[in-house]
Amino acid sequence: MFKVFFVLMALLSSLNALASPEVCPVPQGFSVSIQASKQAMDAKVFGVRKETLQKGLRSDKTREEWITNLLNEIVDEVYSDEGFLDSDIYAFYRGELCFVNSQVKDKIISIDFNQARPLLLDCEKSEEKPICAMKVVHQLTGIPLEEK
Repeated sequence: MFKVFFVLMALLSSLNALASPEVCPVPQGFSVSIQASKQAMDAKVFGVRKETLQKGLRSDKTREEWITNLLNEIVDEVYSDEGFLDSDIYAFYRGELCFVNSQVKDKIISIDFNQARPLLLDCEKSEEKPICAMKVVHQLTGIPLEEK
C-alpha cells in the first residue's frame, strides 16, 4: 500500500521537469495524465486516502500551476465515489482529454466527471476499451473524434 503512495509522490515531485505554461501540453501533459491517472487509481485501490494525496500536492510549492491543477483534478475524479474504474480506461480518458485540450487553443475543455463516469464504466464491457474511453471525451465535449 505505501509503495504505491511513495511512487505517486515521487512522480508528483518529478513533474517540474515537464513544466510548460499550457493547460496540458502534448506530449508532456499526455504522459503526466496517463501516469498520474494510473498511480492515483492504484493509490485508491491500496487504501491511500484522498486527503493524503492532496496534502502531498499542496506541499510542493515549486510545481508548475498546470501540473498542480491537472493532478488535483485527477485525484478529485478518482476519489469522486466509492467505486473503482479500470485504471487503463481512466488513463486513456485522461490522456484523450489532455490531447483535446492541446488541440483547442482558444478555450479549456472540461467535462463533468459525473457524466463521464457511467460511460467509462460501460467501456469496461467493450472489446476496444481504449477507443471507447477516448470516444467518451468526444461524446461529452461535442468535438468530433478524427478516426483514420
